[in-house]
Amino acid sequence: MAIKNDRAGIEMNPVRPKPWWAMEFPASPKPRWSKLKYIVVIIILIYVMINFCVTIYYLEKDPEINIIGNSIQIKSKSGLLSDSLSNVDLSSITRISLIKKSMMDIGGIVKRPSRTNLDGYALLGRALKGRFISHSHDIGVFLLFVQYKSSPTIWIERTYGYDIYISFRDDKKTEMLFNELTTAIKR
Repeated sequence: MAIKNDRAGIEMNPVRPKPWWAMEFPASPKPRWSKLKYIVVIIILIYVMINFCVTIYYLEKDPEINIIGNSIQIKSKSGLLSDSLSNVDLSSITRISLIKKSMMDIGGIVKRPSRTNLDGYALLGRALKGRFISHSHDIGVFLLFVQYKSSPTIWIERTYGYDIYISFRDDKKTEMLFNELTTAIKR
């Protein structure tokens, strides 16, 4: 229904406002990413994933242990960016034992360290490398270069320095290293 304005002779249509539940809002503009931006994001994600996988591989790898002269050289990656190199003097070793248990089974020495590592690596819990504190206070700080669930474990007690525990994924490799260490100390 049109309303006639007598003064100007113009017909006007009154506009009634819509109720709030019937209001229409303009569509928000969608971001327009080019294909290049998607490709760059995918390349960055792939790069990060490859670096993460390579880092985990090196951290979970068994340490390299060599007997050089009168010392044992233990080389292992125990941090994200640095190699750990420990030289153990053979004269500081008081006893070497082969424990037929894994670090998980030893239990009293270390129970799956979560916040007990000083500067060691225990990300996935399979490979433990570096200095750790025992849960029982009588042992104190020690060096681990072990696969957590692998047995046997070599225990190297020293007069000065931290005791060292070593185990590999392969039990035969651990036993061979134990035999090499005992013959080197007897010399």
